[in-house]
Amino acid sequence: MKTLLRQFAIPITISLVAALIQAAPILHEHLIYQTNQLPKEAWRYLSANLVHTNWPHYLMNCCALLLLYDFFQGYDKPKAFVLAFILISLGNTFLLSLFPSIHWYVGMSGTLHGIIIWGTLIYLYPKAPKTASALLSVTLAKVGYEAWSDGQSISSTLIDARVVYEAHFTGILCGFFVAFIYYLMRRVYCSDNP
Repeated sequence: MKTLLRQFAIPITISLVAALIQAAPILHEHLIYQTNQLPKEAWRYLSANLVHTNWPHYLMNCCALLLLYDFFQGYDKPKAFVLAFILISLGNTFLLSLFPSIHWYVGMSGTLHGIIIWGTLIYLYPKAPKTASALLSVTLAKVGYEAWSDGQSISSTLIDARVVYEAHFTGILCGFFVAFIYYLMRRVYCSDNP
């Protein structure tokens, strides 16, 4: 049991922080992404990813985080996973400012979409390119459908809010960007150390 807890310490820690925030709704107004509070309250670029509209929203995202961490074997490279999570979270909420119709945002689904892209390109594609291509295609098709339906889905009923598909789109862009940077850094590092 200790080994399992140690192995999954990162998604468990992120989930516990998000649970504490969820249990203290008074904090929400100080942590959510709100365009009228940015950039002067810059912590919101990261903290908004840990706030959720309700407990089902929290559970859905934290379960997805745990599954993605396991699927991409984040426990083998925990620092890379944490760095990707932070960079994608920051980039995702920063890019949301390009959408003037979005005044507030909560949840980590944009980050999770970015993690899917990042993990697929970095870990899955070298081992199973066909599976990776299929996963990329399904993810892009899902976000395309969400855009077409203007964020209306089964999830919107569950989370009591419109699905901000724009965050899924910006998360995907950030996932591609972080994977590209990771690839370049690994290439430079490997060429310096034969």
